Amino acid sequence: MKEHIYTIPINDAFDTDCECPVCQFMKNEEKQLVEYTLGASMMEPDERLLSNEYGYCKHHFSMLLNEPNKLSLALVLETHLAEIRKSIEDDKDVVLNSKKSVFSKDNVLENCLDKYSHFTSGCVICNKLDKIEEKFIDNLIELYKKEEEFKTKFKNCKGFCVPHFAKLLKHGKKCLSGDKLTEFYKTIYELEISNLSRVQEDITWFTKKFDFRFADADWKNSRDAVPRTTEKVIGYVKKDEK
Repeated sequence: MKEHIYTIPINDAFDTDCECPVCQFMKNEEKQLVEYTLGASMMEPDERLLSNEYGYCKHHFSMLLNEPNKLSLALVLETHLAEIRKSIEDDKDVVLNSKKSVFSKDNVLENCLDKYSHFTSGCVICNKLDKIEEKFIDNLIELYKKEEEFKTKFKNCKGFCVPHFAKLLKHGKKCLSGDKLTEFYKTIYELEISNLSRVQEDITWFTKKFDFRFADADWKNSRDAVPRTTEKVIGYVKKDEK
């Protein structure tokens, strides 16, 4: 299989022993984006404008707080907070002097609240990760379509988390057609069902180990069944969600 820049991270993810290669790739991308946010992006005016406008979600602020570079985070917070404060200051008189009814669908207060929601629901890193994930899955399916060697690697992986399984089906319909789409759907459904059954056996055995009748039995492959099953069901669990 010929290696190209876009195929290297795909192969690396599928070479990793994990419950979902897409999750594995996204974990690495997320870590790099967090490091970039407090590193090289500090010198990029366009990146600072995005940071000021959108900020970061609770999870990614938590990851940024865990990074050692507190000065860079302080600079991000300083300008982002200034953006929020200016918006609120500009709205004060507008809201107080508004003559529109608070029950009006287009009342001034509701418009301001929508704007404040933008500050708390937006996230520069989440936006970038969404685009990266879309491109990764498209490239993955293209590689599956063109390279028999990768197709074999795909068939031998441990399946995917349920959210990424669904996204692969969706992107498969976009990137494939006819017999190739049918073959892809057959492959991924069989792969997913087989690996869900494997994880089901592990989590079931884990629960049985708490029954005194199985106390002396071998744990088999169930010691880490809880985190693996969680990842299989919802994707990788972020640090502040554990």
